[in-house]
Amino acid sequence: MAIYPFDSIDINGRTVSLEEIKTETLLGHNDFELSTFLFIKDWLNGTEYFTLNTSGSTGTPKEIIVTREQMIASALLTQQAIGLKRGFTAFVCLDTKYIAGKMMLVRCFVTGMKLIAVNPSANPLKEISTGQEIDFAAFVPYQIQEMLSSDCDGRLNQIHAAIIGGAALDHFTREKLQLSSCQFYATYGMTETVSHIALQKLNGPDSSEFFQTLSGIQIKLDDRSCLIIKSPYLKGEIHTNDIVEIISTNEFKWIGRYDNVINSGGVKVSPENIEPVIEKILNKAGINRLFFLAGAPDQRLGEKILLIIEGERLENNTLEEIISMFKHTLLVYEIPKEIVFKKKFLCTETGKINRIKTIELIENQF
Repeated sequence: MAIYPFDSIDINGRTVSLEEIKTETLLGHNDFELSTFLFIKDWLNGTEYFTLNTSGSTGTPKEIIVTREQMIASALLTQQAIGLKRGFTAFVCLDTKYIAGKMMLVRCFVTGMKLIAVNPSANPLKEISTGQEIDFAAFVPYQIQEMLSSDCDGRLNQIHAAIIGGAALDHFTREKLQLSSCQFYATYGMTETVSHIALQKLNGPDSSEFFQTLSGIQIKLDDRSCLIIKSPYLKGEIHTNDIVEIISTNEFKWIGRYDNVINSGGVKVSPENIEPVIEKILNKAGINRLFFLAGAPDQRLGEKILLIIEGERLENNTLEEIISMFKHTLLVYEIPKEIVFKKKFLCTETGKINRIKTIELIENQF
């Protein structure tokens, strides 16, 4: 691997030498800087094993140990898929305690990209100069949504390519991305796969409805229609709880989480299939809030579908309008049997809605 071509990084508006980080002669000003400097120090000093923490969005957070070689292999696949080059500038604005942020650092060192980092925030582009060109960046959906609705939306066009991960993008955000010259990719992956193993082009003439696996990644289904992944840099197979439809040997469509499936009256419903339709209905009614579907015990159906919306209860006339649109748009078994309001959703440290914990808070209502 070629020697890293830069002797410093830019972080939160100041230049920091790699030698200071490597020898621990410089301390970070906050948790983000501390975790960033610690990882860079370990990487530059040749550490072979790294402990990663899962986000806990689909269960109890846990620790996973990965090797340096695995992280390098993952970074090289991303470099190949997106066309990252030595001398590019990469923008790091994700928490470096977790895999997404750590792998942005790794991609910089493996590819030889200039590293510019800022504290994770809803609108990280505000933290860098307007003239700063960026070749590669990674965001989570709420950052994209915030930037598109702010005066920074045009600055996204200054970015050559960006990956978006952590959660699915809503329909309206995806539509707005069509107007951008930046090449946007949705990612599919997890801590266990050492970041993403597939990308979905979101805009431009080559946009796609499907995820395309990175080079060498093999996929198949188990008896639950959940994805099984085999990668040349991972030991054995990774069995997921993600229901997918395999389109070809290297393409698949994500349907939803097996954990979230609701068995209502003998019909298995994937919330993630219905939520985009409900999103359109809510927006048509002037409602722009976080929401998700979940199942609750029901004596007749076994499970009934709940629509859980963040915030205060809506006015009765608005609820009636929404329910009417449900009846005209959704299939009978897809219609939520009850609408529940929770003042504030619980989220993971990486900003994902923690469905499990949020549901637990309202369980005693049923």
